[in-house]
Amino acid sequence: MFLGLSLALALMGGEALLRILDRAQPEQTVNIIKPEDIDLSFNTNGFRDRDYAKEKPFGVFRILVLGNSATFGVSVASGQTYVKQLEERLNTEGEGIRFEVMNAGVPSWNMSYQEKYLETEGLAFQPDMVMVGFTLNTAETHYIPPEDLFSSKEKYQGDPEVLHRNPREWAKPLLENKNRTTPVSTLASVSVDVKIWLSNHSSLYRYVWWRYDLTRQPFDTVDYPNSLYDREAHIHWDVCRKAIEDMGQTLKARNIPGVMVIFPMFFGLRPAPRSNQTYPWENLHGLIAKAAIESGMIAVDTLPIFKKGGIREISA
Repeated sequence: MFLGLSLALALMGGEALLRILDRAQPEQTVNIIKPEDIDLSFNTNGFRDRDYAKEKPFGVFRILVLGNSATFGVSVASGQTYVKQLEERLNTEGEGIRFEVMNAGVPSWNMSYQEKYLETEGLAFQPDMVMVGFTLNTAETHYIPPEDLFSSKEKYQGDPEVLHRNPREWAKPLLENKNRTTPVSTLASVSVDVKIWLSNHSSLYRYVWWRYDLTRQPFDTVDYPNSLYDREAHIHWDVCRKAIEDMGQTLKARNIPGVMVIFPMFFGLRPAPRSNQTYPWENLHGLIAKAAIESGMIAVDTLPIFKKGGIREISA
C-alpha cells in the first residue's frame, strides 16, 4: 500500500510539474494523433485544404506551399499543419493584406514531382510566392514523374508503381481503413479512447509517450539521410539539385519569389546544449540551403530554432 501511494504521489508530482512548465510557455502544445483518428478530406484540386479559385481575388497575397508528408500533415488535423498555422498568423498580424496559404503537399513527393507540378498546374493559381517545405528525404528519386503525369487529362496508365498525382488518390488506403466494417474488439476500442483522452488531458502522458515514440524510430541505426546525399551514390542528390535549379529558373522567369524552408529529421534532435552532439545531419542542411540560394530562392533553415528546444509542436 505504501509503494502504491508513493507511486501515485510521484505521478501526480510529475503531472503538476509538467503542467506548470506548459503554462509557462502557453504557445507550445503537443499533439499525438494517429492517421486513423483524423479527417482526410480534400478540395476539388486535390489539396488537403479548402477550395480555391484559380483566379486570385483582388487584394490577396497567395502563397503556394509544396512539399511531402511533412507539409501534407498526415498525422495532424488539416488546420494544425504548419501551412494553415502560417496562414492564420499572417492574417492575424498582417496589415491591410489578406493571405491565402495553399497546402499542395503530397506524401512521398520528391523535388522532381514538386517541380513538375509547379510548372504544369501550380502556376495556374497565380501565386505571389512559392514555398517548399523540404525534409531530408525529399532528395529521394525512387520515382521520377512521367512527362504527362500532370498535363494528361486521362488517368495515368503507365508504371503502376508511380506515385499518385494528388493526395486524394494517395489517401485511399487510409480512408478505406478508417471506414472498414471489420468489427474491432471492445478492448482495442477502449484502448484507443483512453490514449486519446490521456493525450488531451495529461501533460505527463504526452511527455513520456513522445519520447518513447522517438526511441522506436529506425534512424538511430540506419543512416538513411546521408545515403541520399553521398557523393559515391549521388544519383538522388543530383536529380534533386537539378529539380531545385529548374524550379528556381521557373520562378525567376515569372518574378515569383521562392522560399526553401528546410526542416530537420526529428530523430536524434535534442535541445541545446547537447544538440551539436546528437544531430548527425547538420551538414546536409547547408548543402540544401546552398543549392536553393544558387537557384535564386531564399533558404530558411529551421534547425537552429528546433535545437533551442523552443518548439514542441510538430506537424508530420
